[in-house]
Amino acid sequence: MKNIKHLILFLILMIALFVLPGCSKTYDKIDQVIYPDIFKIDQDEYYVFVYRPQCTVCPQIEEDVYNYAKEAKHKKKMPNLYVLNKGDTVINGGIASDDYVDFVGATSYTEIKTSTSPFLILIKNGVVIKAIDTKTEIVIELQSRGA
Repeated sequence: MKNIKHLILFLILMIALFVLPGCSKTYDKIDQVIYPDIFKIDQDEYYVFVYRPQCTVCPQIEEDVYNYAKEAKHKKKMPNLYVLNKGDTVINGGIASDDYVDFVGATSYTEIKTSTSPFLILIKNGVVIKAIDTKTEIVIELQSRGA
């Protein structure tokens, strides 16, 4: 009887690991930003990484994003990286869009809309200068800006 309980518990745990969508808590370890505050960060240049807990691609680059953010905190030449949880629709619902919106050149948070995640935004001197929406390009961008 005891072995059956352990087996059932093990099966439930395995199902939960494979069925529950989303990223681990790694993104929670990176400085967060909310949608209305995207342009309120007091830095000349920085990244905003947009993810959703239900995103199937986000966990695939999570380590790259975390490692970049951690390294950038200690090196002044690297733009800092902040994360925005698109899944938190109470605070960040305005960033969601059903259509593709090219917001390079945006200077207001209301101009930034995305239908996808992950998404990496580079802001320099209060202007969006890059908006990257593919996993490979995001990793290449962060690696090229790394040490």
